[in-house]
Amino acid sequence: MGSSETSHDFSIEEGCDAYRPGGFHPVYIGDIFNDRYRVLNKIGYGAYSTVWLVQDAHREKGHEHEYLALKILSAECYFTDHPVFEREILRHLRDGNTTLAGYPYICHLLDDFEHKGPNGTHVCLVFPLIGETLRSFGAWFKDSLVPYLTMRRFTIQLVLALDYAHDQGVIHTGIYICIL
Repeated sequence: MGSSETSHDFSIEEGCDAYRPGGFHPVYIGDIFNDRYRVLNKIGYGAYSTVWLVQDAHREKGHEHEYLALKILSAECYFTDHPVFEREILRHLRDGNTTLAGYPYICHLLDDFEHKGPNGTHVCLVFPLIGETLRSFGAWFKDSLVPYLTMRRFTIQLVLALDYAHDQGVIHTGIYICIL
């Protein structure tokens, strides 16, 4: 292999079949979305989306939102007979009553846009980076047991976030909290 050639590993953890018309959008390191978000690395994937670490070209170096999470929904999530209303719910939660105690514990949508690609039109959601899941956080402790006082604090934040969502008329099916 010459010095200008590169080797690619085409194994995709979510499976190549996910990248089809109506499915996931193919993303590559260095891609730019919405003329501002440069893809740095993959964070993960789920049944209906992939999530990417991005750098916001519109933010100064060191700004708290210089690095963000870009969630790219599959094309079948919107623009079909069975739309998912994730974007609308996230906007509603973001624009709700900021004075309620649970507001800071909701991972708020920072930006959203649509991206046209070879597999369809994809709704893209931009979030602040958040920490580990409780499952992975537990690995830092003996026998993966998070100390009582820490779990108590997580529980209080979770209940406040749920109270906020319910106050805004949102029923939760997935829970994301910011651990402060």
